Amino acid sequence: MRRTGAARGPDPAAPRTVVVVGATSGVGRSVALKLAERGHRVIAVGRDAERAATLRDKLRRRPGPDPEVLVGDVSTVAGRRAFTGAVPGLTGRIDALINNAGVMLPRRRVNEDGHELNFAVHHLAPFAVTGALLPLLRKGSVPGDPAGRDRPRVVNVNSAGHHTSLRGHRNPTLDFADLQAESGYEPALVYSRTKLANMLFTLELARRHGDELIVNALHPGVVRSDLGREFPRLLVLATQATAISTDRAAPAVIRLAVEPVEGNGGYYDRAALSAPSPPARDRDAAARLWEVTERLIGPFQPSPAAA
Repeated sequence: MRRTGAARGPDPAAPRTVVVVGATSGVGRSVALKLAERGHRVIAVGRDAERAATLRDKLRRRPGPDPEVLVGDVSTVAGRRAFTGAVPGLTGRIDALINNAGVMLPRRRVNEDGHELNFAVHHLAPFAVTGALLPLLRKGSVPGDPAGRDRPRVVNVNSAGHHTSLRGHRNPTLDFADLQAESGYEPALVYSRTKLANMLFTLELARRHGDELIVNALHPGVVRSDLGREFPRLLVLATQATAISTDRAAPAVIRLAVEPVEGNGGYYDRAALSAPSPPARDRDAAARLWEVTERLIGPFQPSPAAA
């Protein structure tokens, strides 16, 4: 894990510390910059060292205090451990964690741990990172919320694709016999199923830890980004013809992280509270996925450095 960034003096007007995962491109980058513009402290992580350096420079020009940008791959066990192990040395509390990393791949690919990459990025990474940073989240809050709603936040950037894939698969369900698409890889369906896994995790996390966290997921809109850069150019252009910019998508993410919100365990279509797909509301599937995930990568628990 390589750290880029230089500390600046504390800003007492910006008490909130926000960790942004997947921050060096796309929506995550816009979220990180806008949070800093609003005076919040940003701790960001992304895979690309050059983009991380650029983000660091831009964050340092914003009013937010002590920005930090870490370089690492949270899709892998080693990358997650390096990142979550470094965060406690940077802050004693986390007020909001934004799990934003995303991929979309035309062919099946596995990481160094042997996990299919969509599944690793969209599900395993948010599960493991949130668990590891839970002690720091427990020490955080979002000031200004009335009626005890000042609990720390977890925001999972999801997709309307968990409802319907780009190829028209409606309300896809998880195939527990083939969670990592070993028997066949259909890009749109795999993307949707792994976003469904993230949605199941979101709702199960709210059920298990809703007394100490406010947990929500959202579809930020169809966004012009490089998420589908490995697909044919004409397909990407057709998909993004009516897409919004990352700057327009970012406020909905920021709202769930640092502004007062109603309820817990919700799914938002941009700013509007919406209904997750019927398979996402399957409590038995959510509990089963939690158990399977712990067998794959270990218990949902704090890292030793954060505890």
